[in-house]
Amino acid sequence: MVYPAYGLEPTRTSDTYTLKNLFEDTWSRQPEAKAYATRLESLQARQKVSQSLVARPPTLELGGKGEKTQSGGLAAGGAGEFIAGLSVPIWLWGERSGSIAFADAETARLVKQQASVQLKVSAQLRGLFWEFELAKLEYNLAVSRLNNAKSLFKDVQARHKVGDLSRADLYQSESALANAEGSKAEAKANLILVVQNLKVLTGKPTDIDSFLNSQSVENSGTLSRLSERLPKLPSSFADLDTTHPVIQDLIAQVDVARTATELARAQTRQNPELQIYGTSGRPEVGVPIQQTVMLGIKIPFGSDARTQAQTLSNKANQIEAEERLIYEKNRLLSELDGAKARVETAGMRRDAAIRRAKLANETRRFFEKSFKFGETDLPTRLRIEQEATDASKQAAQAEVAYLAAISSLRQALGLIPE
Repeated sequence: MVYPAYGLEPTRTSDTYTLKNLFEDTWSRQPEAKAYATRLESLQARQKVSQSLVARPPTLELGGKGEKTQSGGLAAGGAGEFIAGLSVPIWLWGERSGSIAFADAETARLVKQQASVQLKVSAQLRGLFWEFELAKLEYNLAVSRLNNAKSLFKDVQARHKVGDLSRADLYQSESALANAEGSKAEAKANLILVVQNLKVLTGKPTDIDSFLNSQSVENSGTLSRLSERLPKLPSSFADLDTTHPVIQDLIAQVDVARTATELARAQTRQNPELQIYGTSGRPEVGVPIQQTVMLGIKIPFGSDARTQAQTLSNKANQIEAEERLIYEKNRLLSELDGAKARVETAGMRRDAAIRRAKLANETRRFFEKSFKFGETDLPTRLRIEQEATDASKQAAQAEVAYLAAISSLRQALGLIPE
């Protein structure tokens, strides 16, 4: 049987910043990925052991006795006997088939477990990835707000010098500039924090300095290239039993617990041993050497208390695994329904926020011209500027929230980044 190579290092020719590449980097650093190959070899070796014709390796026994002379040596031609024996442990009834089934179930469970762990890692990465994208957008908006505040302050300062605006107007514009500077510093600190969290998970440094010093601004087009595809929903969520990694892992756990229970029921005692002994020696002095062969079987007595304890322990594990499977199925179905609803509502919220931001920015440009011609006072100008800033920020948040909702829906369906 060919098993998936969950522990292999990612192979790619470029370091393009995508969710898929970040996931490959993240997974390659996980302890489960590094230990997967060794664990798989261990379980495959256990499979070979379970398929053996004997329960355990045979045991060789050697012994002998003989008469000694006065000098302490063995007397030539004296009475003596040498014994050589082989003890072969044999399977109990149903134990070998139970051991094979248990080893196969454990190996299959390891493969399903790796896929389940991958899904958990992808959930962490998706959350941090979209936090990072939102932090970048908010930083860009803070920079844009600061530039607008600087431009407004210079305009007010120049008009104050010629007497068109009062000192109070100058102070208000300067206060708005200080507020914008504080917002930029806060956005920068938040961006650096998110970058560090992402670096801890992926192990890949992000050139944050070049981003902070660059003049490029991410837009919806940039985000759409980073977005995951909207998945096609199954006609029936019952199909998730055959595709969802978490469900598959839990089904594998149930199989392991069930086969362990069946194996415990077969192991009612220690393994019997088939014994073969050969002897060679003289029973008396002067008698020719005699050789004998003995066959025997060693049957240990069973203990109902010990057998019952192990069987009930495995049965309890089986019941727990079966109940957890039912619980997780219901939880995942509820999570999937919620993820579907979030995508729909996030899409509507995004459309509304983008429309509001467009109108707010057009209004800002109108009042910007009106203020320059002296038709609008400064408080109104500052209020319109703040409304446009808030609308742009909400539009950015709504855009990222929509793309994050798509990722959450893919997560609920059990799909890793691709």
